[in-house]
Amino acid sequence: MTTLISLDKQTYLDQILRIVCNVFDAHSAVLFLQVGEDQYRINSFFSLSDSIRHDAILTTGTGLTGWIIRNNKPLLINNFDRAKGHLGYYAAGEESEIRAFMGCPLDQGLGVLCLDSKRTYSFSDKDQKILHQFVRLVDTLIAEFKHLTAECTEQRFYQGLKLLCELHDKFSSWLAYLTSFLSLLSGVTGFSHCFLAVCDAQGKFFSVESSNKELVLGIDELSQQFTMENGLIGWVFRNGAPIFASKKDLSSPSASLLGPGVPLPDFASVACVPVAIHKRTRGVIVLASVTPQSTGRELRAFLKIVASNLSIFLENLYLRNRLTCSGG
Repeated sequence: MTTLISLDKQTYLDQILRIVCNVFDAHSAVLFLQVGEDQYRINSFFSLSDSIRHDAILTTGTGLTGWIIRNNKPLLINNFDRAKGHLGYYAAGEESEIRAFMGCPLDQGLGVLCLDSKRTYSFSDKDQKILHQFVRLVDTLIAEFKHLTAECTEQRFYQGLKLLCELHDKFSSWLAYLTSFLSLLSGVTGFSHCFLAVCDAQGKFFSVESSNKELVLGIDELSQQFTMENGLIGWVFRNGAPIFASKKDLSSPSASLLGPGVPLPDFASVACVPVAIHKRTRGVIVLASVTPQSTGRELRAFLKIVASNLSIFLENLYLRNRLTCSGG
């Protein structure tokens, strides 16, 4: 459902930019949306040109678009001087023909809507006010679809929790239960890799109890022990707190999941959540993906409940085994 919503959102934005371009008789209408802390990528455009850089990424303060984002102010230039500024969204050569530019920031620094023309003095102050109204329309559309996407995500996680709870009655074997648990968790969250790390009795090392797919490249990770002093997982064990990381966060060798030098896939998103048994962190649920995944509020709330549910299951399993041994 989320995919369908994303496609509909893109269709609406494309249609709005087509209308904007025609209303102002512009050469191009380009919408940049935030994709990182200081990065903005072309999300949608309509142009009479074939030279728009579909993958253009700008940073705050770079070019005229970056100026709008940094200052959170609209900009109108009717006699474009390329020596004093550049647009950055055309391939080489096309920008030299642009004579006028107009842009307006979206709300909360989420992006900027740009127009340009090959004719000088194409835009007026009145045009800029009208463009501002189109920007508010884009703001409203993005906020509405963000709300709908969050609702769909929460519903998906709710259904996932129901299925995870139902696993308790389906398996008598711990490893069979864990295998299904990790496979289901991967499917619900969209993360390519999902595994459970557990620590030894002394709390000096941890190992991978089970994984939904190969994790450590070229070796059997289930037979390996990893020191608690290294890696993100070791940090979670030591501190009893979760970690959510993006590709930027994972670029440092010290930010490796299992510790420096362990050959892992090139993960773009990681989530590590502690599992407490008798108030001590004895396990860590790890989700990792080679493609970027959201680690926002909905996922964090979901994984907190999942970890709590697994903790209760393991404590009950421990008590059941003690009672069985006492009865024998």
